[in-house]
Amino acid sequence: MSVTHKDDELTVPSSRRPLPPPPPGAKRERKESNEDAVEATPDVSRPARRASAPRKRSRPQLTLYVSPSVQQRFKRYRDAGGRRRTNAGVVLEAIGTNHDRLGEIIAASRRSAAPGGDLFPVDPATVRYLGSGSVQIQLSLTEEQLDVMDRVTEELGFAKWATWVAPVLNEFLPGTKDS
Repeated sequence: MSVTHKDDELTVPSSRRPLPPPPPGAKRERKESNEDAVEATPDVSRPARRASAPRKRSRPQLTLYVSPSVQQRFKRYRDAGGRRRTNAGVVLEAIGTNHDRLGEIIAASRRSAAPGGDLFPVDPATVRYLGSGSVQIQLSLTEEQLDVMDRVTEELGFAKWATWVAPVLNEFLPGTKDS
């Protein structure tokens, strides 16, 4: 490449300058000649892609914490029979099926990690329930379903529905139950 000096400025001949980048949506094609130049031609086969706004969920994503064995049984049940159910569908089925026995199931699955025996009252912070754990199950419920969950949670005397759903799943799902 030849460079010329003109009044202490460097100039590059126009035949050797790189081409500017093509506009968005354009294809690059080589010229027929032996030169290494590239020409930009618009791509008319598909419309230009617009930047889209992040997708908004119409339903909130909720998290339920269960034990690893409940999660395995949950997945097996959800995917059984070639018909894939939703996570929310399995949770609602478990609650609906056991609605009459919810209080009994939850009371039977209650475990306290606090020392003290019968003499001292149980510290609510140390109460654990069979089926609960550190593994997440994500689900989305409609507003109407959340309203029912809140009502049942209040009837059972809990502050959060996620506290009592894991023991209900433990009881409902086929397979070896947490004990």
